Amino acid sequence: MKRSEINEILGHTRQFFSMHDVHLPPFCQLPTHKMATARSGRLAGSV
Repeated sequence: MKRSEINEILGHTRQFFSMHDVHLPPFCQLPTHKMATARSGRLAGSV
């Protein structure tokens, strides 16, 4: 599966959640460069 296909699916999923008033935690939308911080365990305090 191509990354562009994954991004399209994620976009549709975000729209669906928004339409149904479903809210995910902010860390679910972290950019790739910030995920390294999350993986190192430093994000745990903000959850």
